[in-house]
Amino acid sequence: MKLNGKTAVITGAASGIGRATAETLAAAGAHVILGDLNTEAGEAAAAAIRARGQGADFLKLDVTDPASIEAFKKEALARRKQVDIVANVAGWGRTEPFVKNTPDFWKKLVDLNLMGPIQVCRAFVEPMIERQSGKIVCVSSDAGRVGSLGGTGY
Repeated sequence: MKLNGKTAVITGAASGIGRATAETLAAAGAHVILGDLNTEAGEAAAAAIRARGQGADFLKLDVTDPASIEAFKKEALARRKQVDIVANVAGWGRTEPFVKNTPDFWKKLVDLNLMGPIQVCRAFVEPMIERQSGKIVCVSSDAGRVGSLGGTGY
């Protein structure tokens, strides 16, 4: 996979699958823009990528907040002329019995795992449509496919 000259934004990129996605895309030649709530870990992840001679920036991002998504988009486009790849990797869940789930739990789950990726896609998709070029990847948990005890949210 050759992504030289491409720019990728990755949500949930400070750790785990998001960080691995950013590292993989950077190794393939993309300039990656890591978005996450965890500023310290996000800055460290971007620095580690840059230390390997690859292009990376970190921008704080809360995918549950439309204003944060808009600010992230504006800053990403200020740093790079276009975004070619969007990787929605941010996600959250907690294993607990359904009868213990609260309205706040469900709101956080839906806002982060459903509405977040929808809003991030929406923020970047129009220029991709106009260019007839771009890729959007949304990562989800296998628990949504197979189910698990206490994983009612999936």
